[in-house]
Amino acid sequence: MRYDFIYAALLLGFGTFLLLGAVFTLSRKDLVLGIRLIGLIALSAMFQLYGYASILLTDSEVTMLAVSRLESLGTAFFFTIWFILAYQQNRRVQKIPFKKVWIFLVIPFLMFILGLIYPHNGTQPQSWLAGTFYSGHEIVTYAAFGSGFFGIVFTKGFGFYLLSIYNILMSLGAMFYYYRSFKKAKKSVKNKAIIMVFISLLLSVIPLYGLFYDKTAVLDFSAFLGSVVLVYSFAILYGKEFMDLIPTAQAKLFQYSDFPVFIIDKSHIMINVNLKAREIYRNELDFDELVLLDDLDGIHPGFSKELLAFGKTEISRPEESENIFYQVRLIELKKRRNKLLGYLMYFADITDHKLEIQEMEYIANYDDLTKILNRRAFYIKASEAFVSASQKGERFSLIMFDLDGFKEVNDEYGHQSGDLVLNEMAKIIIGELNKKDIFGRYGGEEFIIFARDISPDEAGLIAERIRQKLECYPFCYNDNQIHITASFGISGSIDRPNKTLKQYIADSDKGLYIAKSEGKNKVVVIS
Repeated sequence: MRYDFIYAALLLGFGTFLLLGAVFTLSRKDLVLGIRLIGLIALSAMFQLYGYASILLTDSEVTMLAVSRLESLGTAFFFTIWFILAYQQNRRVQKIPFKKVWIFLVIPFLMFILGLIYPHNGTQPQSWLAGTFYSGHEIVTYAAFGSGFFGIVFTKGFGFYLLSIYNILMSLGAMFYYYRSFKKAKKSVKNKAIIMVFISLLLSVIPLYGLFYDKTAVLDFSAFLGSVVLVYSFAILYGKEFMDLIPTAQAKLFQYSDFPVFIIDKSHIMINVNLKAREIYRNELDFDELVLLDDLDGIHPGFSKELLAFGKTEISRPEESENIFYQVRLIELKKRRNKLLGYLMYFADITDHKLEIQEMEYIANYDDLTKILNRRAFYIKASEAFVSASQKGERFSLIMFDLDGFKEVNDEYGHQSGDLVLNEMAKIIIGELNKKDIFGRYGGEEFIIFARDISPDEAGLIAERIRQKLECYPFCYNDNQIHITASFGISGSIDRPNKTLKQYIADSDKGLYIAKSEGKNKVVVIS
């Protein structure tokens, strides 16, 4: 039986496990100290295992020489990265500047290059440089076990011994840093640090053992032992974080988030929801039964269609006597080859943002004193109404009015009295208008109304009613009764308009001017 094939299969399996572990650790975004370095160490161990396994699986001398370079890539850098990991653990820094560690990589890099220079065509080295790392090789069979192990044995050169001594020093250096970590560590992590001290000491034995022989072994367990030690080290350094702490934290974050979170499979079935989601939809959805994404359409019309099309939407819900606004996002959960697994749907509370926008829109569109439309907002809304009236051939009217003697009120009683008059006057006017009419402050004490579906003559009757009401209304300020009147100018159309909106406004302004010039406190209709 070819036990070398069985051993090679074991090495390949373990190497694949390390490769997956390297991908896992190098792709993590967690702030776990040294996690990416442990991934690099796993890669170097993987190269060792794959390289040595490939040597065992081939009977070709040239192929053995080629894949031995893969093995030497891992051998060259494993111990140095291990040392850098210990240095980082001791210093407690997330990122180590390359300028602080590059010097430690020089010898491994040079020795790896010297290994590459060794002849790869089966011949022995013809120059001192080519024989620096390996001075020669032979194909041998180790017959003491099973039917034998067939492989390649290298005669060690100066470079190999130099790298072995350097790897010993790196292991001892790592042991020193882990010991320093042990000395200053809190009680809860002292055991972890002292275990890493002994592991580093154990690793130093692997290159130390190789110093006693002038040739490499055809049956070599060092790569496998180093990999086992690496896996154990990962369990010591990060086992609790990745197996317990992070998954537990993620589960708690999901369940106890202040915002609703849903996990949905690719068939749009909700397979898990957090506590907040259950709380706000407790009266509308029964999560003990099968619930689909489409079921939310009955609560928020068009919800699923917009969410699936754009990946986000906005909804509002009444909660605890107030309206809460949410932005809902749908995140596709995919794995390799972009294969869809399902979706993560979460709600973000944007109520404050919405209210702030609404407040800004109100400030931009409404007069702060009278709470009616300002000139800009009035013109925008009146333009829309004018276009609609033009297209439908509907009648409309524009009523422009101005308070008579308003300056004298301010001069006699002060500006606060004027503010009171404007505020109460606006309330009186609003009470005389339809909800579809557009009312705005045109400037100062001048106001304008766009009356829908009303002829100028009918608007004149409304204006007369308002004029009379203002004339008789007692505005009270500091026990003083203030009487004020208004002058009105009216224009408009009884069918499809033949002027622009600005021209109709100008006509109303003209009527207002005539009312003022004829003694004020009257209504003038421009036909």
